Amino acid sequence: MSESKPNLQPEVEQFPSVRRIMRWLTSQDYTDTGAGAETAGGSSYSGAGQPPPGGRASGSDGDAADDDTGPVGWSGPFSTSAAEHEFRPTMRPPVPILTVLDDGSQDVGEEHRMRAETVSIGRTAGTIVIPNDISMSGSHAEIRRTPWKGGWQWHLHDVGSVNGTYARCVRAILHENAILILGARRFRLRNPLVPTAVDLAGGETKVSDGRDIPSTVWPTLAEASSKSDALKFPIRLDEVVIGRAGSGADIELDDPLLASRHAVLRRQRDGTWQIVSEQTKNGIWVSISAVALSSHCFFRCGEQRFRFVIP
Repeated sequence: MSESKPNLQPEVEQFPSVRRIMRWLTSQDYTDTGAGAETAGGSSYSGAGQPPPGGRASGSDGDAADDDTGPVGWSGPFSTSAAEHEFRPTMRPPVPILTVLDDGSQDVGEEHRMRAETVSIGRTAGTIVIPNDISMSGSHAEIRRTPWKGGWQWHLHDVGSVNGTYARCVRAILHENAILILGARRFRLRNPLVPTAVDLAGGETKVSDGRDIPSTVWPTLAEASSKSDALKFPIRLDEVVIGRAGSGADIELDDPLLASRHAVLRRQRDGTWQIVSEQTKNGIWVSISAVALSSHCFFRCGEQRFRFVIP
């Protein structure tokens, strides 16, 4: 009597629920090296390299599964090839993940999938409410999705908060109203040079040029505080290194949240001043009114840090 051939009709792949995650066959039940291998139910199957069609899955304790749904645990169709890309949507925006970071962590926290066009953050109102942060305003900031160059972009907006919204930056130009967080302190750059046109003796107007910066114009890095003992550091070099006390930096701060070489303040050709972060754990944070978010970045409202990621 000839051996009956199995039904090799295509079968729609079904992904199991948590209750039904189970192994299709044990290594003793089925191999892809020979015909006539025995399935968990005792019947033979000669389709080497394929799961038995229409079979009944067995649980981890050997009992039959709840229903007859086919190879729910078979991993055959999934490729690990680096050349095969993951699926990405083309008709809808991607879904960024906003993480309300745990204290002391830069990657673990409460995750929020951002499917709405606008996500608001506040202490008493918003999509994400942080009721235990008294330095956060009731309505503090918003992230808004906008069309951009055939795709989408997300912008972080401060919505009139009392203490400001800050983005962790690699570099930033410090204008006269900007507040900079270094470690546990906040600073302003007072009297930063703003290039202006200078009238010449002949009545002509000279265009501003960073090469003609008056040597007497220097700013002061001042702590943003009303306390009488607030720190002040007059800037007298074109490049100033900021670091932890005892590091030999040009400006030393007694702050364990700072690295030995934490940031560099540089004067640009047009007379403005740029702060540049070194590779540090806590980084530099600059106040923003609105800023475009990159695909993996951090920002801060009150004392709460957030991570924004586009998978």
